[in-house]
Amino acid sequence: RMKRASEKLSNYTPSPYQHYVEWKRWGLNRPFGTCSEFESRYFAAELDRIPSAKISKVLEIGFGDGAFLAYGKTLSWMMTGIEVIPDLVQLAQDSGYQAISSEQTADLLANSFDLVVAFDVLEHIPQDDLPNLLSLIFQKLRPGGLFIARFPNGDSPLGLPFQYGDMTHVTVIGSGKLRYLAQQAKMNVVLCGAQARVIRTGYWRHTVHFAFSAVVIWILERVVKFIVTPHLRITLFSGNLVAILQTPEAV
Repeated sequence: RMKRASEKLSNYTPSPYQHYVEWKRWGLNRPFGTCSEFESRYFAAELDRIPSAKISKVLEIGFGDGAFLAYGKTLSWMMTGIEVIPDLVQLAQDSGYQAISSEQTADLLANSFDLVVAFDVLEHIPQDDLPNLLSLIFQKLRPGGLFIARFPNGDSPLGLPFQYGDMTHVTVIGSGKLRYLAQQAKMNVVLCGAQARVIRTGYWRHTVHFAFSAVVIWILERVVKFIVTPHLRITLFSGNLVAILQTPEAV
């Protein structure tokens, strides 16, 4: 099965995306639409932080190798995926997912999604285009709908490897810039902070390490904030930030 997915992807991949897809190894390490146990726990941890809401229709922007599409499918959500890379759109469709190209985003019905997610996407968007993207997301969400985004932490040196480790990252985003963008899009900021931490894994050594590091980071975060940045709403000890935005109940 993995070999078939690899062969399909190699057939679909023209320039200018070929090197990027090969570098990410999408469709090569595992079949498209595979969600590992660790990824499932991570996605669940992020979703546990959203306000209580009924979710049935979900849009993922930049679905990559389809891990979150697969996760949503296990929850019986109606998943729609958007990708800028035509090869991945075709691969997702061939794997049974509803997927469209980024050029078709405007064709999606307004007020039709309960949740929009964008993991590791916003940093690929030129800064001048981000307000339009968030406005478009606002249009596609129902009143009270939610948007979750993960991106390299522009507030911390720990975000540098994530931001500058990818040639296609063009925009640095910190918590202040995120709040500005949310205000422009008329969306409420529910959360802007460290990405969720998964403690329990399939290996006891990793679990002990993650549990110990979580305690140390919790202490360091508060000590540094108290001494160095008491007036700033920033997260220092996380390589990625996660933002949860919500549209007003009545628009």
